Amino acid sequence: TNLQEKDTILGSDAKLHKAISKIVEEVNPKVVFIVGTPVVAINNDDVNSVIFELEDEFNIKIIYIYTDGFKTKSPLSGIDIAAHGILRNIVERPEDGEKSDFLNIITFSETKKSIEGITKLLDKLNIEYNLLPRFGSVEGLKNAGRAKASVVLSEDEGTYFAQELEENFGVQFIETESPIGLMGTTSFLRRVAEIFGKEAEAEKIISENEAEIQKLVTDQVLSGKKVFLDGNLSDLPRLATLTGRLGGEVA
Repeated sequence: TNLQEKDTILGSDAKLHKAISKIVEEVNPKVVFIVGTPVVAINNDDVNSVIFELEDEFNIKIIYIYTDGFKTKSPLSGIDIAAHGILRNIVERPEDGEKSDFLNIITFSETKKSIEGITKLLDKLNIEYNLLPRFGSVEGLKNAGRAKASVVLSEDEGTYFAQELEENFGVQFIETESPIGLMGTTSFLRRVAEIFGKEAEAEKIISENEAEIQKLVTDQVLSGKKVFLDGNLSDLPRLATLTGRLGGEVA
């Protein structure tokens, strides 16, 4: 919105209106997010009036993420504030109250590569999944309240989202270890399989993977290598342990 010093004093509603109108005309989005700042919170810009006017004009969802610096409990990332905006404005409550046989996988900062290992295992178990909010879709977010259960890939990032889905939409939150290393992945797979009645299939997959993992450990595939770890704080101890088991040294 290109706020200048003058705008922070006199207000910047007109610039916000212009910016959103331009976005809608250029890319035709299904949802527009407005990320505020402490400056906007202090000068009391009437963002909601702009939203009401433009939602009616363009017939799309416009969601304000309140980032005034005081509400979030995750000040380094603000993930809880972003999640709150999504849950409140996009996720729909099933009118019939019925649940469908699929799993919400809640992911915020994971890469497609890191998620791929889990989705391949779920494909083998024939468990349908809904990635959200990252790598998801608006339709997927709308349907999140219809899922049978939710699971998080990072405890630090996804727990709030999963808890709110459980408390407000009745979607069971499967609490499990992060799927890192043999023990973590095995625990993760067993808990998910138990909810979906796929225990026998899961044990077969675990047995097949154990032999493959053991070969990597025996071969010490990271022997003589220093490894730089980049991850969430809750995941680093498991990543460090796995690195050591494979013969590497954490740098």
